Amino acid sequence: MTLVDRRAAPTLLVPAQGQVYHFVVRVTFTWTTNNARPELFGWYVDQFQPQAMQRFRRIAVRCAAEFPPDRPRAFALTLDDAMTGDDALPWGYERGEVTFTCEPDVSVDLDEPVRDLLRPYWDKRIALEWKRDLERRRAEYAEERRRGPAEPDGSGPAEPDGSGTPEPDNGATPPEPDDGATPAGMPESLREEPAPRQREAPSAAEAAPRRPAQQRRGPRPDSPVEQFNLLDPMLQPPGPRSGELPPPDDPTGGDPEKGGTPEA
Repeated sequence: MTLVDRRAAPTLLVPAQGQVYHFVVRVTFTWTTNNARPELFGWYVDQFQPQAMQRFRRIAVRCAAEFPPDRPRAFALTLDDAMTGDDALPWGYERGEVTFTCEPDVSVDLDEPVRDLLRPYWDKRIALEWKRDLERRRAEYAEERRRGPAEPDGSGPAEPDGSGTPEPDNGATPPEPDDGATPAGMPESLREEPAPRQREAPSAAEAAPRRPAQQRRGPRPDSPVEQFNLLDPMLQPPGPRSGELPPPDDPTGGDPEKGGTPEA
């Protein structure tokens, strides 16, 4: 009949590198026997446990001297690898015809003073890690919003229809191009000639009547335009050339005094 029992040993303080701080080592021994009577099993374990603890402490002290007090994990891995050769597991103990085997289960923790010294460092490091994670997630969300909503089948973001005209956010009909161009993609049968633009209504300033000072004035004295004076006598039209008769409807009747030519 096989009997198995687990016994926790007292906490072991192993000096770290520099002999100032320690590693906190907790070990639990698993005892197994095949030929001990059940009523004597506990008595044998009590006899062999101090020997196993002394053997374990010797190995731990040798390994801990190589590591600073802030590297408990590295020390634990080295301690596990050191249990080879003459110290290979399981360890065997005998008394008479009774045989026991022992296997230690080890855990290593920081010394409390070292933990207090490292706490501000880890507080800042954790804060930086969370800040970097938030920035990364914020960038991912911004990229998703820029790409737009995905298609219903999950194939990816929806592409525009190709018209090139942005759709208004309130669902209203997009305005038609002002230059009269036909929107891209419209069938030929639906295209129409652009309606002529209506004349824009005059502004209030243009529709207001002009004041007398703003009315049209005559030409300036030094203007090259020909000037007329209503008091000057009007010039008579030139008479017919010699040998020509006046036209029938000439009111002068050929009177020389009236500017006409006498009849021959």
